[in-house]
Amino acid sequence: MIGPLSHDDLFAAVAFLPVLLAAGLFDLRQMRIPNWLSWAGLALFAICLPVLGLDEWFARSAIGGAAFVICFGLFAIGWLGGGDAKILPVTMLFVPLSHLPLYLFAFSGCMLLGMISVWLARQQFAHPDTTWVSMKPGAAFPMGISIAASLPATVALAAVL
Repeated sequence: MIGPLSHDDLFAAVAFLPVLLAAGLFDLRQMRIPNWLSWAGLALFAICLPVLGLDEWFARSAIGGAAFVICFGLFAIGWLGGGDAKILPVTMLFVPLSHLPLYLFAFSGCMLLGMISVWLARQQFAHPDTTWVSMKPGAAFPMGISIAASLPATVALAAVL
């Protein structure tokens, strides 16, 4: 049974929210996520060590490392952008292991809603001269918005379940 996040897990997730918000906005605006956001997320995770405890911190590090290997492979074959391949594993560091299945469900839902939202926005606002790169006709999907929404969605779903 998945329940609400503990206070320590919630603290870590909320501390990471500004990084996620910035990543989503950068990706929507420029179709790139700056490296400094990934580094900021890693620094926040390091700071959370006393709050999360050593066992949970190491377990999440292993999951984040595995996610990085998978994302790097997807980047290498052109299925994932470089910024997405770095910020997604960092985001995984802030997901409690007990809530990992819920996070994967939330991430899938955020991907679907993100694609529909971007498609609808492009129908209304797409223009070749726009400064919002993701709104240009034929632009790739800014996956950073779905990555940014996935952790808050997980927190919300955990509170409801």
